[in-house]
Amino acid sequence: MYYFHLGKWLLIAVFVFVLFNKGISQETVQNKIDNSDLYSLIEKNYGSNPVAINGIYHEDYYRNAIGHPFLNENQFVTGYVVIHNKRFDDIQLKYNVYNQNIVIRHDTGVGNPLEIIPPNEFISEFRINGRLFRKYRDETGKEKFFQVVHDGSVKCLFYWSKERTDSFHDTRMLSYRFNEEVRKSYMIINHNLLRFKSKGNFFNLFPAKYKPELITFCRKEAINPVKSADAALGKLIGYYEKLIDADHTGSPGKPDRTN
Repeated sequence: MYYFHLGKWLLIAVFVFVLFNKGISQETVQNKIDNSDLYSLIEKNYGSNPVAINGIYHEDYYRNAIGHPFLNENQFVTGYVVIHNKRFDDIQLKYNVYNQNIVIRHDTGVGNPLEIIPPNEFISEFRINGRLFRKYRDETGKEKFFQVVHDGSVKCLFYWSKERTDSFHDTRMLSYRFNEEVRKSYMIINHNLLRFKSKGNFFNLFPAKYKPELITFCRKEAINPVKSADAALGKLIGYYEKLIDADHTGSPGKPDRTN
């Protein structure tokens, strides 16, 4: 049993070593992997516990739960992740919005794939299901992952989360029930993170002279700032930026609505 666990951790360490060192030349990687004292080599590069430092082995603790902790479906999709300022494309990942971390799957080609949770401290952004996530500080100053809905002079962000409760649907064991994901909506205006919960909250975030134009635009485009999809909300923020640009450049009239 001891040697089985040791072998598992060494295999994980090899994956982490390769993943975070794609910039090393092929010859160098081959020399490192062929080193007869692999554990000492990895310990020298990453410390005495490379798995704890660079990523932990992911296990399915929610096999018997109702629901799941992930955003959208409980399945891996192709995306990218930026770790230590290096972008890794065509990565299989999913986003655990209950624990607020991502899980990366790597096919070793020698059996079951590895599932690794990189430390959030190493990640600056990732893309999954066409949604871009970046780190921003919340109201308390804590860094969190936010979905970037619009990224311009004014930013619109969503924060996704789930709650977990105890469940007794299986009399053999205590399990869990995961609620549906919850979306919190924010704007960054003049470097200030501002949350909005209603249409009134949203329109009050902007200078008074632009509010009538924004309200009219929402009515014509059937946009609800609190409930509309990402693209519609991004379209609304883009219209606001055009209003600002028109004022700054002195252009007459109003910006045209897009179709």
